[in-house]
Amino acid sequence: MAAKNGAADSPDKAASPQGNKAATQDRILQAAMSLFMRRGYARTSVTQIASKAGVSRAAVFWHFSDKDTLFRAAAKQFVVPFREGLGRYLRHLEPRKRIIELITYYEQFVEQNRPNIVAFVNWVLESPEHSGPMRDELLGLHEAFRAEVETALTEVLGDADSASEYANGLISLMDGNLMLGIFGAGASARARQRSGLRAVADLILSHGDPDESH
Repeated sequence: MAAKNGAADSPDKAASPQGNKAATQDRILQAAMSLFMRRGYARTSVTQIASKAGVSRAAVFWHFSDKDTLFRAAAKQFVVPFREGLGRYLRHLEPRKRIIELITYYEQFVEQNRPNIVAFVNWVLESPEHSGPMRDELLGLHEAFRAEVETALTEVLGDADSASEYANGLISLMDGNLMLGIFGAGASARARQRSGLRAVADLILSHGDPDESH
């Protein structure tokens, strides 16, 4: 393994002619995520990752120390777009619209990343000794999303306790829809699930609507 004590010792020069450290790290991460998704942790080797990324084994170790560190980095990388999206374009919306957009955002993320999510769920179930980083990242993301829904509901309802209960209920429905999709629910079934979820959301939001009778 190369020592990290100077630019002269770095394998980046061979792995990346431009010496672009960030670009090299990104290639390694993307290659690792692809292989971990297809093959799982145990059947993915550093040699395979290096080959797919077009770098040397030494470059992989230089940037990520070992396979476990690389897996943790790949787990974090998977959830980055979702976390960034929550803050980038949803929080400026008024709370009722924000809740519906949060639900839509969640569903779009699931649809776009279904194969990855299926693979990650399988890892958690089949390889608990190596799945901790991914489980922690997904649970952390889940809690961040639940908190966003609860915050918006609190603004609508003006009652933090009720908002928390309703947020937990909505998230449970969304989790159930996710699992049904993972287990093979077809497009029409998923459409019905999405429609039902929105009907429940509309009913909850009506409790905070001054134009609705209670």
